Amino acid sequence: MSGAHNFFGKKKINIPDEARCIIDVLYKNNFEAYVVGGCVRDCLLGKNPKDWDITTNAKPNEIKEIFNDTAKIIETGIAHGTLTIILNKKKFEITTYRTDGIYSDYRRPDKVDFVSDLKEDLSRRDFCMNAIAYNDRDGLVDLFGGLEDINEKKIRCVGDPGKRFSEDALRMLRALRFANQLDFYIDDMSYSVLKKKIEIIKFISIERVHDELVKLFLALNINKIYLLRESGILKFINHDFYVYFDKNFDGIKKNLARVKLFSFDKNIDIILVSILYKMRSENAYELLRFFKFDNKTCNKIRIILSCLYKKIVADKYLIKKLIAYMGIENFYELLVLKKIIGYKNTECVKILANEILVAHECIFLKDLKINGDDIKKLGFSGKNIGRVLNYLLDIVNDLPEKNLYDTLVYEVNKLRKKFLIALVAQG
Repeated sequence: MSGAHNFFGKKKINIPDEARCIIDVLYKNNFEAYVVGGCVRDCLLGKNPKDWDITTNAKPNEIKEIFNDTAKIIETGIAHGTLTIILNKKKFEITTYRTDGIYSDYRRPDKVDFVSDLKEDLSRRDFCMNAIAYNDRDGLVDLFGGLEDINEKKIRCVGDPGKRFSEDALRMLRALRFANQLDFYIDDMSYSVLKKKIEIIKFISIERVHDELVKLFLALNINKIYLLRESGILKFINHDFYVYFDKNFDGIKKNLARVKLFSFDKNIDIILVSILYKMRSENAYELLRFFKFDNKTCNKIRIILSCLYKKIVADKYLIKKLIAYMGIENFYELLVLKKIIGYKNTECVKILANEILVAHECIFLKDLKINGDDIKKLGFSGKNIGRVLNYLLDIVNDLPEKNLYDTLVYEVNKLRKKFLIALVAQG
């Protein structure tokens, strides 16, 4: 390893056998290699990393040559020195030591230069806690005080905060996300610069913003959620959401605290409704579309919000009608959310709903003991088939014992007779 490095003894962290194998193979071919970044940070925090990134002074073509016969290689971002190696069905991103050129789009460097010194590579990274490298030979390589920051629960930019944030404006939102996720604080200098440069977040694609916001919200950190408001970052992502979030902040914080208090699974749908609880359902739908949530999520939140403040009577017929409209999953999430915003009669409704489902009572058209083909054979056609089925469903929702084929045929014939009488009267 070239250059002068600071070591914190031979502290060992557990890395996957496959990562160790990749590092050992690179060393056998006279190259350096380390696991680096978030995986090292998570290990030091006692967490299990989801991804393992490796950095090396081997260039992409040299990496390909070394592993070409022993592993599957994907050219993930070869222009920026990144390859993905797959061993035992596990993916490991390997990136060549590099320095970055100008970031004219506040997102990615216009060009990169490969270098041979680990220090140069670590110096381009976002935060000191993410600029620690490790292998079993050298232990931890911490050149920027990242370990001390982790111990102090501090988020601090590597080098000049202004330069780091200008290189990739998403780093500002990542700092807020890490503060929430890890329950860390952002050091004064980094936070001061972040607030001064906050406007450049508007150059970042909403898809990338989406990923960071979801992770931030899922952290459910009531003590750090204020950073979204105080930093002003939402103002330059979506001004309408910023105004809404600022106006309803106390209620949002209270709702999220109750989500956490009730120990529900970290469900992004429940969290989103807890945040958007005062917004009209159609406006919330458009906002979620802006933030690139999938259609299923957008529609789900819209439906739940449209029912959030409507009273649910503890009546089986009405409960079945609501479940038919919303779907079972959405209905139960609605009950959870009603409890979060302060409704107190949700348990008796939940008990009745459970009874309905356990008894397999008819709720949806597919539960009827008669179908569209049967209705057609009984003399109806076109849109009238659907109308008849919905008429029968309403009967069965009120009187479950009528969900028998012969009984439903009898109801259809009664309806057809009325229909014919009405036609004669019109004629």
